[in-house]
Amino acid sequence: MANDSFEDAPFGIFRTGYSIITWLSTLLLLVITVWTVWTMFMNTPAGTRRSQQLAIARPTADAIATRVAGETPLNACMPPKPDGIATCTACHMVMGAGNQVCPNLTDIRQIALERIAEPGYTGAAKTAEEYIHESIAEPSAFVVSAPEGKVYGSPGASIMPVRGGLPETADLDAYVAYLMFDPNAECEESVASR
Repeated sequence: MANDSFEDAPFGIFRTGYSIITWLSTLLLLVITVWTVWTMFMNTPAGTRRSQQLAIARPTADAIATRVAGETPLNACMPPKPDGIATCTACHMVMGAGNQVCPNLTDIRQIALERIAEPGYTGAAKTAEEYIHESIAEPSAFVVSAPEGKVYGSPGASIMPVRGGLPETADLDAYVAYLMFDPNAECEESVASR
């Protein structure tokens, strides 16, 4: 028996070394696995599964919100937003949205009357509705004086295209009604009758 332990002695060191290497390898494999999984979830360009799902759903949700906001006015008396109003907002502020390249149209229903009363007014409109219609259909009929640093054109030559760049099929009266809307006015139409 003593002879067996003597012959087994060199293998004991080998077994201990093998056991240490096995445990270290297992620990290293576990660390690499955890690091790989963490990297996959935290450092991928597309993000986690939830962020990928949100990215897929966001354009649809935005489109629905935009459509609902465009079709369902908050004020029950507000006329529907004309389809081509984005053409107008490329240069004008309309209802607080758009660009301030050209005159602001948010309060045009009031400003129109002031412009008609100006001594230098060269158009033919007598009412605010007629002025807005004329400004869209024939923008060169009266060119508004531009503030410092802006150019709206020169007398008889507006930078705005005829019909405001809208297609021939566009209903200008719908644009006039939309621009004439006063959000502060009493609603004349009974909501109960709808």
